[in-house]
Amino acid sequence: MNASSSTTALSSPAAAVLGGPIITEPATLLSGQDLAELTAVGRVTASGKIVKAVQTAEDGSDKIIGFMVYAVNADGADAACQIYKGGRINKSLATIDASYSAIHLASMFDGTALSLETPTQSAEQPS
Repeated sequence: MNASSSTTALSSPAAAVLGGPIITEPATLLSGQDLAELTAVGRVTASGKIVKAVQTAEDGSDKIIGFMVYAVNADGADAACQIYKGGRINKSLATIDASYSAIHLASMFDGTALSLETPTQSAEQPS
């Protein structure tokens, strides 16, 4: 990580991810992004770097591929980060752009190891 980037953990993994399998992977956050922990991210097709996912994006980042493990500020340059690629993400703590409708989010993670759940839903379902 370079001097112009920083990471911050705001919650415990137990609060952020309600169950497993918990899968993380390293990624590169595109310069100019300052993302909070559990922000939904998409991948820019041309560069392979991640940015905040926005449904109306036309660069490939409209598909949510994961959630930030830690807050990362890539203000001056690209920054290394970790993203959750699998797990039951705590919906009440996640930051998802308002461009995504509830209907769109309901099917967004079909066929993936990710799901959005409230703590109540998680308590009702076995891991």
